[in-house]
Amino acid sequence: MTLLNQFNYANADTLAFQYIKDGSATIARAAANYLVQNGSAEDAKKYFTYFTDPATNKSAHIELLAAVNKHLPYSFSVTKSSVNAILKDSLLRVSDVYRKTDIIEALSYDVTNFLFIRDATFKSPDKAIQVAGLSSFSNVLASPYFAKVYKSNYINYKKQIFSYLIDGIMSRDVGLVSTAAIVLREPALNLKTFYPSDSIFKLALRKQKLPENVEAYNELAATIKYWSGQTIKTAPDKGFRMLDWAVLNNINDSTTCEISTSKGVIKLLMMPSVAPMTVANWVELVKRNYFNGKNFHRIVPNFVAQGGCNRGDGFGSTNYTIRSEYSQVYYDREGMVGMASSGADTESSQFFITTAPTPHLDGRYTIFAKVVSGMNIVKALQRGDKINKVTLK
Repeated sequence: MTLLNQFNYANADTLAFQYIKDGSATIARAAANYLVQNGSAEDAKKYFTYFTDPATNKSAHIELLAAVNKHLPYSFSVTKSSVNAILKDSLLRVSDVYRKTDIIEALSYDVTNFLFIRDATFKSPDKAIQVAGLSSFSNVLASPYFAKVYKSNYINYKKQIFSYLIDGIMSRDVGLVSTAAIVLREPALNLKTFYPSDSIFKLALRKQKLPENVEAYNELAATIKYWSGQTIKTAPDKGFRMLDWAVLNNINDSTTCEISTSKGVIKLLMMPSVAPMTVANWVELVKRNYFNGKNFHRIVPNFVAQGGCNRGDGFGSTNYTIRSEYSQVYYDREGMVGMASSGADTESSQFFITTAPTPHLDGRYTIFAKVVSGMNIVKALQRGDKINKVTLK
C-alpha cells in the first residue's frame, strides 16, 4: 500500500476505494487506514456508504468507521450516532483484543466518546486495551472539534483527560507510563499549562523498576526534557546478561530455527558470528519455550511483523536486558530478523522480521538472523497470530 502514500488524497481516493474491496485483509485495512489519515469532510459520508456496501472487505469495517468518525462534521449527528453505536456494540461482541484496540481508536476520533473510552478501558484485564485507552486521548485532544463541541466545558474536560494521563504516569505499569509520557509531551496538545513543574515526572521516574521498565524510564526522561528542559541521565545499567559461551556450543552460521505459527512455518538462518550475545539469548529463550503461545502483536505492512512480548501490547520483556550488537550486516532486503528495543542496550525478548528493505533501521537495531523460507507466511501474518512453537534445527 505504499502506492497510495505516493499521492495526495485528491489523486488517490479512487484507488483507496478500490482497494477496500480487495480480498486481502491487509490490503483492505491499509486502504481504509489511508482514508483515516488522509480523508476529507466532503467524502466522509461516502466512507459510511462503503461500510454498508457488501462488496467491501469486512476486515476493513472498523477502519472505515474510524474514517467517518474522524472526518464527518458534527452537523451529521444521525450518522455519527449510528457509527458510534456500531462501534460500541462491536467492542462488546469482538473477542480479538487487537481489534478491540482498533475500535477504541475509531471511537476516539469522536470527542464525545472520551468518557466512554475511559470507563471501557481503565479497568480492563487486558493491558493492550488499557494502553489503547490512554493512547486514544491524544486523538481526542488533537481534534479540531474538541473545543467547538464542549465550548465552555472545554478546559475542564481537558484537565480531566490530563488527570487520566497523570494516573497513567503514576501507575508503575510500563505500558501505561510509557504511553502517558508520550502523549503528555505532544507539543500540539499544550498540556504543560496544567502543571508547570516536572516534579511528578521525576517522582514517577524514581519508581520505575529496572531493567523491566527501561522503556518507561526513557519515555519519562524525554517528557521531563520537554517539560522543563532538564536532561536526565540514561537508565542505570541494571540486569544486563553477559554472554554464556556454552550456549553457543553446536550453534553456528549454518544453524537454522523454525517458527511455527498459526499461518505456517518461518525458517530462519542464525548469525552467531554477527551477533553472538543476541543469538545466545535467543537460543536460551527457545530452550525455555519462552515464545510458545505468544503472538505477533505488531504488524506494519511493508515494514515489520513483531512478536515476543509477554504482555501482548508491545511493552513486555524479560527481567534482564542484553547489549546491542550493531554490525556490517544491513536491513537492505526483506526477511532480516532484528531485536526490538527502546534504545541502545535495552534488548530483551521482542524481535521483528522485516517485510521490505528498511535502511533507516541500520545501526539502530541488532540483526541476528534472516529468513530463508516462509516470507509468504511473514507477509500473511495479522496481529494476534500465534507462535505455536520455536525449534532449533
